[in-house]
Amino acid sequence: MIVVQIGANRGNDELTSIIKDISVSKLILVEPMSKFNESLLKCYEDIDNLSIENIAITDDVDKKSEVFYLHEKMDENVEQASLLKSHINKVFNRPEYTSDKPYDVQLIEMEVNCSTINELFNKYELKNIDILFIDAEGFDSKIIKSIDFDNFNVSKIYYENMHIDAVDMSNFLENLGYKVSNGTSYTPHNSIATKIN
Repeated sequence: MIVVQIGANRGNDELTSIIKDISVSKLILVEPMSKFNESLLKCYEDIDNLSIENIAITDDVDKKSEVFYLHEKMDENVEQASLLKSHINKVFNRPEYTSDKPYDVQLIEMEVNCSTINELFNKYELKNIDILFIDAEGFDSKIIKSIDFDNFNVSKIYYENMHIDAVDMSNFLENLGYKVSNGTSYTPHNSIATKIN
């Protein structure tokens, strides 16, 4: 089974529980922040063919680097980071994250290398992907809509539905021959798109 995760963070998440009892022949984890590499390697130490890409996935074929936004109060309990500054603004616009400093100063901008998802699939010579798991903090729909579905066969797509237009995403995937289920046993905020034809 070939599995690709966009936004792997530190691991120990829904994908970890999904693949724990299946044979994974190749696991590709995409996580812009290299500080999580050690945790990911430990989490998936039983998988032989494991690759970590410290990049961001963008929908812009001309971009080779991108600004990744964090908040200075991001910690182990709040691990929000995104290519979308508006997403970080929304998440950290809560009283517990207030500071005396101006809000823009509280944001951390980190330049990261980036790639499209199609370039990633080509790099690893993938044509058939069994599971694509995306948790890209508001960028999920842009990534999915940028996939070249004529060249890549993705059997199952997990994506976070809470920061996107979930109805639009469902319609898009259903038109491509997927059945979309909203909510999983792990969280109501993930959707699963399963290819049916």
